[in-house]
Amino acid sequence: MTLDATTLYWEHLRVRQALRAGNDDHLSARLQSLTEHLDEMMLVIKALKIGSVSEPLVELLDTWALAEEERLVLGAPALHVYSILAGVRLKPSPSSNYNADENQQLETLLRQATEAGVLESTFTEQVVFSLSGRPGAMRVLGPLSFVKFHQWLKMQPGRSALQIRQSQQHIDVVERLISAGLLSGTFDQY
Repeated sequence: MTLDATTLYWEHLRVRQALRAGNDDHLSARLQSLTEHLDEMMLVIKALKIGSVSEPLVELLDTWALAEEERLVLGAPALHVYSILAGVRLKPSPSSNYNADENQQLETLLRQATEAGVLESTFTEQVVFSLSGRPGAMRVLGPLSFVKFHQWLKMQPGRSALQIRQSQQHIDVVERLISAGLLSGTFDQY
């Protein structure tokens, strides 16, 4: 049986999570087999230059997934998921540098936006790959929720000109993908 890279990653993650709950010889053997296949797949992904996300971010995503933490990525790295779902490569490529403090601030602001009734958030998870081919699962807002959140962010007091400009750039990218018919406004279909 041949698995695609995304399915292989999810199965590898599922077995690793199960092994955390208790040791099992069958699961250990399954993990070894999956790891060998995943290593081969990573070489292919690296050779084809499919990956676009930074290695530290993919490591963090994998840590979150293994611990079953449902954390959202809310800044520029989220654009990688939208480009994958749209089947395009963004030029210039969005930053994949992850700033934990910035994302934590954005998570706090997202809660405020949701509590204020400004935002009804949808979300999805998508397997992304680092430049070395390593996979990780990134959880992001649905495209329309992402746009609405960044529109709300732009209006918040205390946002710097740079932060406002970055939010507008994020909005522009996602709106272009939606208007071109490459990306659905919600993730109900995914």
